[in-house]
Amino acid sequence: SPSVLHPGDQLLGKHFEALIACWLEASPHFKLHAHSVQLHEGGQTVGELDFLVEDLRHGRSLHLEVASKFYLAAEDHSGWDEWGGPSGRHDTLRVKMDKLVHQLAAARRPSAREYLSSHRIATPQSVLLMKGWFFRHYTHIHKGKSPRWAHPDHAAGWWFRPSEAHEVMGSDHVRILPLPKGRWLGRFHPTQGDP
Repeated sequence: SPSVLHPGDQLLGKHFEALIACWLEASPHFKLHAHSVQLHEGGQTVGELDFLVEDLRHGRSLHLEVASKFYLAAEDHSGWDEWGGPSGRHDTLRVKMDKLVHQLAAARRPSAREYLSSHRIATPQSVLLMKGWFFRHYTHIHKGKSPRWAHPDHAAGWWFRPSEAHEVMGSDHVRILPLPKGRWLGRFHPTQGDP
């Protein structure tokens, strides 16, 4: 069964949420009120609140939405439509950011206000915690454009096509180790069984 440190086949986003929940529960600066609150209106699920947290240092309630994403730019662009995710051509940074705008507004829905009131949680400020990596083609690694509004110190990597292996690595005999998604969230450390 999946755990915080060994996610198994758990979806990357759910693994990231589990890590954040563990961190919030252990932190002396936050009190975790709720996690994965399903919102229902008219017999339908209309959304979810990832976390409801009390920020003890600043005396405020937070609705925390979390996301862990990885995007690759085929060309040197800052536009969100040009940064694609691992789930195919409809998985772009623009699609994710549009979805996050709606998720951040979920705490204002009637069902959320009812939940907050019944659990005596003050109206929260919505906050996004988004972690991940942006990958540029290796020819743009030092001078490439970042996605619009990305943090200046965002995590960045590079990629190349198999036909470019000799140019990049100095050899046509490059071994590629595709990492399972469960190992994307930390630094790579070879384990027994890796080629």
